[in-house]
Amino acid sequence: MKPSFGCRAIPVLQRTGTVSVRNDYELRRKLKEITDKYRGDTVGKQIKLIMELSKQHPHSITLRREAIPSDRSTFAFNCFMYAFDMLDSSEVETIRHRYPFTLNIFPGSGFVDFLLNTAVMQERRENAKDGDVILYRDSAKITHAGKIISGRIESKWAGGHLWEHDILEVPIDYGDELKFVTGIKRNLCISSFFEYAKLKGADESLCKFRN
Repeated sequence: MKPSFGCRAIPVLQRTGTVSVRNDYELRRKLKEITDKYRGDTVGKQIKLIMELSKQHPHSITLRREAIPSDRSTFAFNCFMYAFDMLDSSEVETIRHRYPFTLNIFPGSGFVDFLLNTAVMQERRENAKDGDVILYRDSAKITHAGKIISGRIESKWAGGHLWEHDILEVPIDYGDELKFVTGIKRNLCISSFFEYAKLKGADESLCKFRN
């Protein structure tokens, strides 16, 4: 069974005491246009264009880490790997590069569903805290995740940059359905990924921590 989503009662971010949920659809459409058009070698153009958007569509988006095309370490991870603290894990990297993308053995939306369905993480029904995670969903699936840091959201957008932003200051294709969940420890998350990978058919010898 898929975990239910909804944003009727969005938890307050603890630092601020209030949270803005203004949904500027035009801003979000522009963000999608920019992030779709400028990728790979042209990804740097996103920064100036997104900053200039604030003149027509006021926003609080700021750059946290630039994706540099010549340095894979700055962009070769997805939003879920960042939100769940799975970066720089040689075990995760080995598994996700060993199998074809079609097998879905990587830290994507299917893995997040697994975390929810196995109760490794819990929905945060009251004040969200630093280290918690926000999940975004469209009508079909979980699309995106961000980490709460100092009362703001930090998230990796597609193959591009890492941004700091408000809850709905994201590209429109990430959807409008939101859920806050408790953060989980890095080792627990990675060990849960091992279990998910084995269920999907990964070699068990790869699904363990190496000294």
